[in-house]
Amino acid sequence: PTAVWMHKDSQFDYTGLKSFKGKRNGVVFGYPFFQDIQTSDFTIEKSDNDESNVKLLARGRVDALVDNIVRNGTVIINIGLSDQITYADKPFKVTKFHIAYNKNVPEKTIEKIDTALEELHKSKVIKRILEKHVYNPLEQ
Repeated sequence: PTAVWMHKDSQFDYTGLKSFKGKRNGVVFGYPFFQDIQTSDFTIEKSDNDESNVKLLARGRVDALVDNIVRNGTVIINIGLSDQITYADKPFKVTKFHIAYNKNVPEKTIEKIDTALEELHKSKVIKRILEKHVYNPLEQ
């Protein structure tokens, strides 16, 4: 998912694009969601990479970042800012994952894998794994 990141000292309740009104938001130029946040209600500060973007937030030059939770979380941990930066409970955007099979995979194998994944989904095992290892990267 794509998250709304903010400094722990200046958190705000993110409920959608209107939450950005009057705020300065950092975005890495060229990322796919860049077009989704262009509006006159807030200012966009463009960065060339994730690390520069995170540093803008840490220094208070922007109020929020919009970025992928895993990629940005990894940067935040690697540069030692997980005690200063967090993200909103509500995601900015959630992307679905799909599995593609090679045409040489037998149909019976595909059925077995699909059935196993469906069981994992229904039992919420996948959700628990994602929450522990993906959606909460700063708690690692």
